[in-house]
Amino acid sequence: MTRHKEMTNHKEKEKIMTRHKEMTNHKGKEGIMVNQRKKKQAGFTLIELLIVILIVGILAAVAMPLYLGYVADAKTAEAKSLIGAMWTAMRGCAQVSAGTACPASAQFGRIGLDANGDTPDGRWRIRPGDTVTMNPTTSVYTLSLLIEATGAATTDVDGIVVELEYDVGVTPPGRFFCTAGGGARSPC
Repeated sequence: MTRHKEMTNHKEKEKIMTRHKEMTNHKGKEGIMVNQRKKKQAGFTLIELLIVILIVGILAAVAMPLYLGYVADAKTAEAKSLIGAMWTAMRGCAQVSAGTACPASAQFGRIGLDANGDTPDGRWRIRPGDTVTMNPTTSVYTLSLLIEATGAATTDVDGIVVELEYDVGVTPPGRFFCTAGGGARSPC
């Protein structure tokens, strides 16, 4: 009886091994079906690719104006910083010599500009004719013109003009205005 059981177990093991070989070699029905499914799922459909291209295009259309705005803001940030330093130096001069006009050109050295009002890298120039006067009685500053920084012609800031307008009657009294490429003057 044990011999009969051994033969039966041996036949069952043989059947299991044969099925396993068929599935792994893709020779049986199940193996062929699996192989056909894999062939059908390979790659993307044309519709799927078009949808992806459409989504990328929409994202690019939204992102590009934002990016260009950030670039413009970054370019004018340097000029605003330069004008702010000039304004601080001019007010300091006006406090020391109350009632006397302090010219911007006298402050060029204090903020790292050369005698013409140019930055060391030559990107920006501060207009030299502006003056600030402080009334000794009221401590109110008067700015003769706008403090203006102009981008140099041979740089990436060509055509950009940043101005500081100071008016005590307006809140806030100091406001920045920008003009780019001969366009309209606008707050920045």
